[in-house]
Amino acid sequence: MFLQIFIICNIMLLGLTLLIDRDILNPNYLFLMGWTVAGITVFFTDFSYDADSVAFLYLALGSIVFCFGNLLGHGAINKDGVDDRRLSARMLPNYRLLALIQLVQLLAVAYSLIGFRGRLASSSGGNIVQSYLYSRDASGAGSRSGYLINVNSAVCIVLLLYYRWIPESERKRYIRYMLFEAVIYVVMLFLRFTRNSVLLYSSPLLFVYFFISNKDNGSRIKSIALCLFAFLIFFVAYSRLKYDYLYTDDNFITLSTRELSGYLSGGIVAFQKVFDISDFPATGGENTFRFFIAVFDRLRGTTTARKLVQQYTELGGSSITNVYTFYHWYICDFGLAYGLLMQFFIAFLHGRLYKLIFRGSLYGTYLYCLMTGPLLLQFFQDEYFSLSSNWLQTILVGVLFIWLQDLVWRIPMLGGQHSKQLCGSLDRQGITSD
Repeated sequence: MFLQIFIICNIMLLGLTLLIDRDILNPNYLFLMGWTVAGITVFFTDFSYDADSVAFLYLALGSIVFCFGNLLGHGAINKDGVDDRRLSARMLPNYRLLALIQLVQLLAVAYSLIGFRGRLASSSGGNIVQSYLYSRDASGAGSRSGYLINVNSAVCIVLLLYYRWIPESERKRYIRYMLFEAVIYVVMLFLRFTRNSVLLYSSPLLFVYFFISNKDNGSRIKSIALCLFAFLIFFVAYSRLKYDYLYTDDNFITLSTRELSGYLSGGIVAFQKVFDISDFPATGGENTFRFFIAVFDRLRGTTTARKLVQQYTELGGSSITNVYTFYHWYICDFGLAYGLLMQFFIAFLHGRLYKLIFRGSLYGTYLYCLMTGPLLLQFFQDEYFSLSSNWLQTILVGVLFIWLQDLVWRIPMLGGQHSKQLCGSLDRQGITSD
């Protein structure tokens, strides 16, 4: 009964959001669609869950808190006249600097691939995915690729973000640099090669595309559906290769369906199970402040920071999981109320970033798109504070790339000091200097 209430609550909140803002890029839509699909999927699993658990009422309350926090965050938005302000000047790329940035990335990627290739060639036994993951981690390519993809992700997003303000005469040349960056990006995703990484690092590019192309809601929904279908193909193929010892021609559809349903709803069911028995190990803020603890660990040579990998829980039907939705991470810190408080904080932040988009802020647009991945994966696990170091690296590189726009992008309509004065003036007003 309470599971149905949770789903109905989300659907009603979707309807209310539709009355307030018909733009499907509003954070409420992204949040509610993910949780609603995950909740509905529970009914189609063979997991042992209690539909009358109070845990589902807590999740419903969390949805209300998010929508309220997001609404307070963005408030009233004036969506008229934004393009006129943002297109006040056209920008020419500094191709030499872009080429240098891409050359550095290429050398770093080559270094990672050389060590990884040697390990992969010497590995034997196991299936192809298991051998790949072992070789990647043993060669150190996995950890290196984590740093590299953060840099590459930032550069990719900013390059795509600026495409709209590149003069028509320069776009063909500019696209070549974008495509080369995309190739590096694909290689980085290949080195990461996890399902969550594909979602986290691909979704920002999709949403940047929406903002620069001015697509209507119908076109956006089609694009999202197409990307989800592509991810579904990748998901099934990945599962088939990773667990090939379980698959046969007879059970392929059954196991693929179980894997997908477990990915979508396993976190919710696991959260319900630990909620019912109050199995939330008291961590006293070690999760929220894990990043700072890890920094001190590095400085002092200690290992006190909590591991990100959590204990497994049986879901029933021979399935297990170690993810417990967004809330578990924070409830362990300071209790149920703190979990909702963090949801409100995250929602308010998403709302502010959404509003900054319509104020013409490149920084706001960049950060909003970057945070779409963690928002979509809330039903799975926390991807905000648990990945603080990743986001901090990506944010710093992207913000620096935008801040150095006088070096990377030149404004030909003006010159010298006048160009710098315009850039500074527009930035102080929260408007892009393009």
